[in-house]
Amino acid sequence: MQTWDYTREDQMSRLKELRKYVDHELNMMEDDSKRNSAVAHLYGVSLAAAMIAKKRGLDAELSSMAAMLHDLCAYKTGSYMHTEGRSLQGVFSEN
Repeated sequence: MQTWDYTREDQMSRLKELRKYVDHELNMMEDDSKRNSAVAHLYGVSLAAAMIAKKRGLDAELSSMAAMLHDLCAYKTGSYMHTEGRSLQGVFSEN
C-alpha cells in the first residue's frame, strides 16, 4: 500500500491551487447574485468539512478539498437547486 507523505507546505500548495481553479470556475457564473451565493456556500461547506475532519482526527485539508470539488461539480451540473426551487443548471457560461 502506498502512503502519501505530504508536508504542510505541500498541502497548502494543493489547497491553494484548487482554490484558484474553483475561483476561476465560479467567476464564470453569469449571474452575480448566484455567484456570490455559490462562493459563500462552497467555501462555508469546505470550512465545515475541515472543522469536522480535524475534530475527528482526520485530514482536514483533504476533507476541505473534497467538499469544494463536490459542491463545484454540483453547481456546474445543475444538481443543486436554488432556494426558490429553480435549477442552477446553465449558470456557467459555455466558454
